[in-house]
Formats: sequence, structure tokens, C-alpha cells
Amino acid sequence: MASTRTKEEMVASDLRKRIENGEWGAGELLPTTDVLAQHYGIGRGTALRALNRLDAEGLTAATRGRGRQVRVYRRLEWWPQEFEHRAFRRDADSANGDAWQADVASQGREGTQDISPTIIAASQTIAERLKIEIGESVLQRARTRIIDGRPWQIADSHYPMWLVESKNGKILLQPGDVTVPGGIMAYLGHKQIEFQDYEIIRMPNEDECRRLEIESTIPVLEHTRTGFDENHNPVRVIVTICPGDRHIIRYKSEALCGTLFVKLNIMTLSQWWNSGQRLSNGWHVRELTSGYHCIMLNHAS
Repeated sequence: MASTRTKEEMVASDLRKRIENGEWGAGELLPTTDVLAQHYGIGRGTALRALNRLDAEGLTAATRGRGRQVRVYRRLEWWPQEFEHRAFRRDADSANGDAWQADVASQGREGTQDISPTIIAASQTIAERLKIEIGESVLQRARTRIIDGRPWQIADSHYPMWLVESKNGKILLQPGDVTVPGGIMAYLGHKQIEFQDYEIIRMPNEDECRRLEIESTIPVLEHTRTGFDENHNPVRVIVTICPGDRHIIRYKSEALCGTLFVKLNIMTLSQWWNSGQRLSNGWHVRELTSGYHCIMLNHAS
């Protein structure tokens, strides 16, 4: 059966394999459009479109006056499951950086952050997460995370105004990086004891392309985390944007982590059922399923 792929698709596929096989290493220049056209017996326009495909995939990047080179990104390993978790915080005893900077440093990289605080109107998503009205004022700390001098992540934090106006809350209004051992929320007396995370994969918007210096063809992971204090109040929503060409997102699951469905008899259920009730081993009742046959438990980490 004859192939239905176009010439540019076949050329792009062959170039991709040659890069993956190490024919051109990170930072090395690819042959010019003219050389590729002659090698594959195609026109310059077809060769250019094949190269553009590799650019869109994040494998190559155009350099001014030099042609295209294999991207030199060394991907960052990011563990959302452990990030900011009290048992894994690497910044607990240091005021030299927050949890993210400590994680970056543990991988032998240099991480800095550009942070600007602004009072904004809450969007629908932020309002729902913070349990406030749409359009209500919130403090946004717009954050661009930089690794080895290059924009790497966007991580915009949002705080309810009652927290900003509380004792010591003005620290959130300070521009730039503000770090305290164990995290700002613990310093403010609202240590986050539980997180709810949501993740979607999508294409970046114009503002994200500008802030991250990426092409609109690079997919991003949008990771939204809501933090709750000991009174189950939502105290912070952070929306992190991770370009797909420079991250490895890692998770580790164990048999007793996350959500656990437990079958109970009616007597036991009547004793335990209370939405939000905490059990001695760190689990708490989250939801009663239909029919009163089991409950859903979440682990408070």
C-alpha cells in the first residue's frame, strides 16, 4: 500500500530519527535548507516546512544568522506530588530560597524568580477555588521562574484579601522573591495541610508565549493547586504553566496514597460518617457514595 505521507512529513520523520540517534547532538547545527533539499531531492520550500515541523515539536530552534540547531534544553524533573509537601520540603531550614528553588538546586541548576504583586479581580476559576465571588479582589503574585537564565515556568499565586489584610499579611505585597523557612503560609499562621490539584494539557495563549519565550505550537501543562489550612479554608491558588519541551513531570504512587474506597457496614458508617472528619492515621472522610455502601477517604498530606 502506497504511503499517504507528504514529502515534508517523511523528511521531518527521517531528521527526527537522526537527531534521536545522536547524529546531531544538543547545540549542534543541522544542515542548511539547500543541503537538505539536495540530499532528499526536494525543493527548498519542502525542506523548510520539514524543519518547521521540528521547531514546532521543540526538537530544534532557529538561531539568528546561524541556521537551526538541536535544542539544548536539559529538562527539569518536577514532582507535583511531593512539591511543597511537608515531608519533602528541601527549604525547611533555609531562607535562601523557596521550595521550588530548593528543588531546582538539588538538580544542579540555578533557579531565580521574577515576581510582581498586583490586586486583580478574581476570574471564575480563581473565585471557585478560593470560594469567593467572581470579580472580588484578590492578590496575584505573578511569577516567572527562570532556570540558568531562561524562562522555564509561570507560577502565578492568588491570595484572598482577608489573608493579605491579616497580621503579617503585608509580606505578600512585597515585590520580588520573599522567602522564609518552611514557606510563607506557615509564617502567616495558615500552614497548608491539604492540596487539591487539577491538571490540563493545552496550547499556550499569547501572554504565556511572551512570558516563556516559546512558540505557540509548544503544548503546556496547566497545573492548578489549591491549598487549605487546618480549618479547611482555601488560602492560596497557584496556577503553574509548564512548557512541554522542558519538563519531565513525575509521580510516584503507593497502595495507600491518594483516594481509598472502603466498604463499611451501616453500623460502622453511622459512627464514622462526617464529611471532613479526620481519622487517626491521617485519612479523612471526603464523600459518601451512592447507596451508603462505601465512603471515599483522602489522605491529608
